[in-house]
Amino acid sequence: MIETQKVIERYEKRKLRKIVENVWFSKYVKYERELKYFEILNKKHQALDGKKIIEIGAGSGDNLIALKRFGFDWENLYANELLDDRVDILKKNLLSSNVLPGDALLLEFESYFDVVFQSTVFTSILDSDFKKKLAVKMFDMVKDDGLVLWYDFKY
Repeated sequence: MIETQKVIERYEKRKLRKIVENVWFSKYVKYERELKYFEILNKKHQALDGKKIIEIGAGSGDNLIALKRFGFDWENLYANELLDDRVDILKKNLLSSNVLPGDALLLEFESYFDVVFQSTVFTSILDSDFKKKLAVKMFDMVKDDGLVLWYDFKY
């Protein structure tokens, strides 16, 4: 079985689990992370209008909506998502943006984006070779003077 299918299965299993979380703590962590994203982006690009960004594993689009608030234009937001149910949500949440369903390795962009972003995608990938291929793909998609913005954790 290929790694993309395994990732899909991992997410299906997560849907079945009922996890109770501290909502306030989660919101605090989210806002702290968004603040750090803005800080990093602001150091690289003084103005974000006209800049193109893609999020690999965009989920429901929350990160891209936050990035829109930071100054990206709707039409310059690109969302890539492997999971079909999340693609449907992205299409509703990001009406004026570019939703690109499927395996990110199959995207045909080279040196196109000012920012290539991923948040916790690599936590869900267990195959080391697949991780390397996806990382190389992300660096191939970003412009030479661009930025790969990467958030992940390991436990």
